[in-house]
Amino acid sequence: MTFEEYLQRERAGEIKHEYVDGYVYPHQDWVTGLAGAGKAHNLLAGEIQYLLMRAARERRDFFVFGSDMLVRIPHIRRSYYPDVHLVCDPADDGEDYSTRPCLIIEVLSRSTARVDRGEKLVAYQSIPALQAYWIVSQTERPVTRWWRDSDQGAWRDEEMTTGELPVPCLDAQIAIADIYSRALT
Repeated sequence: MTFEEYLQRERAGEIKHEYVDGYVYPHQDWVTGLAGAGKAHNLLAGEIQYLLMRAARERRDFFVFGSDMLVRIPHIRRSYYPDVHLVCDPADDGEDYSTRPCLIIEVLSRSTARVDRGEKLVAYQSIPALQAYWIVSQTERPVTRWWRDSDQGAWRDEEMTTGELPVPCLDAQIAIADIYSRALT
């Protein structure tokens, strides 16, 4: 299936799908088959989206999207629905998708951890505009932060449980304590 056929199907469909090399896969809990995410997942994703929107509020060329907006990676024929992403390029194209996010965030669950840390990590790192990828645990406090080293262009990673996460493009920080303030009590 072409991306255009996939997009037409998504617009008409009742459930979301991710697009991988011409094939579509339901965007849901692959273990139980249930669509949607739990309370902790939604609280974390919502809090991150709020914190990013607050940091970007005075910048009209920055956009924060939730899990209903696709990230399209055309050069490897993939499209995913990340939990949150930040676009810092006003020329980013597509009414239904972004192609140039500067930050992508996935909130882990048992059923998505392998894909978020494997397939999606590799795919996201191939996006030329992407500067950082955060993997947020919903059961404990660590955030794994992947970022593109500006000097060498290589990807680096660290696991953080305290402190502040640098937000690329915005020249801002988000405290890990703020991300988890309502989700892990």
